Amino acid sequence: AGGRAGGGGAQPAAAAAPAAPRKEINRQEVCPLLLRVFVKKGEPHKPEQFLNRATELVDDEVQIYTWKDATLAELSQLIQQVKPAAREKNALLQFRLVSPSGKAAGKFTTTLIGTVRADLAARRSEDDRRALQDTAFETGDFLDVTVVPLSSAATGSAG
Repeated sequence: AGGRAGGGGAQPAAAAAPAAPRKEINRQEVCPLLLRVFVKKGEPHKPEQFLNRATELVDDEVQIYTWKDATLAELSQLIQQVKPAAREKNALLQFRLVSPSGKAAGKFTTTLIGTVRADLAARRSEDDRRALQDTAFETGDFLDVTVVPLSSAATGSAG
C-alpha cells in the first residue's frame, strides 16, 4: 500500500518492475495470498467499476489463493478451470494489474502486464513465464483478465 504514481485510467504495457533476480518462494512454508481476479470477454473492465465491485463485478470474480511467484500461464490454467470463456482455443488472455491510485482516494489505475494464449500448448511467449513478483503487483491489488478472440486481438503477426 505504498504510494503509487499515476492517475486514473489505463497505463502503458511497461508494468514490469526493474529486472531483479526472481525471489524463490517456498510454497510449503509461505502462506498464499488471496488474489481477486475479474474475468471478462471482449474488453477490459473500466477502472471505475472496481469501486462497486461487490455489486457490479460479482459474476466476473474468481478468487485464487496463490503466491507472488505464480506465472501468468499458471494463473491462466486456474482461471480456465472455472471460466469457460477463458478456455477458447483461439483466444488471448490479457492480464491487467488493477491498483489503487496514489494520487486520489477511491480511484484505480490499470496496467497491462502480459498476454497469454488460452491454448497453452500453442506458441509460448515471454509473458507466460512472467510472475506476479516480476510486475508492480502488491498484495491487495486485483487482476483484470480480458478474454480476446485472436481474430479481434491486436497480435501483430499471429500465426
